[in-house]
Amino acid sequence: MNNVSATLTDIAARALEASRHAQTALEADVLPNSQGNLHDLSEELTDAIISRDIFTGHVVGLIEQVLDDLAEHILEGSTRSTRYDVHSVSGGSWTETTRTEQAKAFARANAVLLDFQHSLCAVLDRVEAERAVVRLLAVG
Repeated sequence: MNNVSATLTDIAARALEASRHAQTALEADVLPNSQGNLHDLSEELTDAIISRDIFTGHVVGLIEQVLDDLAEHILEGSTRSTRYDVHSVSGGSWTETTRTEQAKAFARANAVLLDFQHSLCAVLDRVEAERAVVRLLAVG
C-alpha cells in the first residue's frame, strides 16, 4: 500500500488486519511454546488485540518486548555449523542454521509481529503528523 495516498482509515484498517494475523501467530506459535515473561507479555498483547485496543504506545512497547524476547529464544534455539564440500576442488563451504521446533515457531511469529509493529507505527506516525500540521497552522 502506498502510504502517501492512503487515508488514515486505510492505514488503520491495515493495522487491524495485521493485528488479527499477530493474534493467530501468538496463539499458535508463542503461547503454547513459552513460559514466564514471554508468555505473560504475549497474553497481554493478545488481550489488547482481542479488545481492539491496539492504537497506543503501550501496545507498541508490548510488541517490542515480545520481539526482543522472541529474538533471544530464537537465538538460543539455533545452531550454526559450517559444512564442507569434500568433493569440491576449490574447497567449498557454507554455513547452515538449524533450529529447534520451538525456535521455528518463534521465528514464524516474529515475522508476523514485525509486520504488525510496522502497520501500527504507520498509524501512530500518521496521527502524530496530522497533529503537527495542525500545530503549525495554528502558529502560522
